[in-house]
Amino acid sequence: MNKVIVTSFIAIIFLIACNNQTQEKDKTTSMEETKDVKNSTPQKSINDFVGTYLSGQKEGGNDWVEVKIEDLKNQDSCKITVDSKERNGKKGCTFDKTGILKNDTLFIQTTDWKKPVTVIITRKDTKISIDAIEKEDGDRYVLNYYCNGGGSLIGDYTKQ
Repeated sequence: MNKVIVTSFIAIIFLIACNNQTQEKDKTTSMEETKDVKNSTPQKSINDFVGTYLSGQKEGGNDWVEVKIEDLKNQDSCKITVDSKERNGKKGCTFDKTGILKNDTLFIQTTDWKKPVTVIITRKDTKISIDAIEKEDGDRYVLNYYCNGGGSLIGDYTKQ
């Protein structure tokens, strides 16, 4: 009879100890998940990019380039249109493409230059930056293709 009581007592202690370890492990996992959520950068949405951005000033005789980003009512794509000051009856820069949002960057595939190149738009606070992913030397020159007179779309633009 004593063996049965001792064995039962040991089994109960074993079960209680296992249960406490499982609860501690769950608490640790939950705390780690909370830390990950707190430390992660919030995911951007198309609405974070939507708006009109300007490089330069439209007043006076200054050169300027305007970038408009419009939501296509699709959660990860938008229309990007560039307009600029005219010189000698020609637009300085023109660009009309569709961008796809991945993480916190807009990606635009260009196919009308010598070869396909990926243009990227990133956003920080009230500014966007336009650049190209350079897989080979000279890929960034695709952003000159869309401008007359030696201009380029590369650069920073401030939200209006």
